[in-house]
Amino acid sequence: MLVTDAAADCGCGHVEIIEKTSMEELFHFGLITDETAKSKHLKKFHAALDEASDYSIFVSGEHGNGAGNYRLANVYIDGNRLNIELQFEKKPFAIGAAVMNRRVLFIKTGTDCELVSVVASKPDSTSHKK
Repeated sequence: MLVTDAAADCGCGHVEIIEKTSMEELFHFGLITDETAKSKHLKKFHAALDEASDYSIFVSGEHGNGAGNYRLANVYIDGNRLNIELQFEKKPFAIGAAVMNRRVLFIKTGTDCELVSVVASKPDSTSHKK
């Protein structure tokens, strides 16, 4: 489990990300807005989450054999609406992560905030080869 914490200077407080991996076939990708799908993910990973908090959920695309984690790159605030950017950082020596296919990110924000978009990027694997 990876937890990322970033301060945001507004009434929204901060953004906290809990990252999980999944080898299961997941049918919803991106920012999950469907309440049934959201509930399914929350029940599955319940033990790692704070019961009193409200989470937004983001499911990444397939990662293949790429070991690493997402980090919070930017937070954009418009009133009580948040837009975040995530960057996937490859970590070739991360034990156990290389075989995991999808990332499920549980994103906790302040109670008065609404997460409206998540942009996730991964480095181009061919650009790092020499």
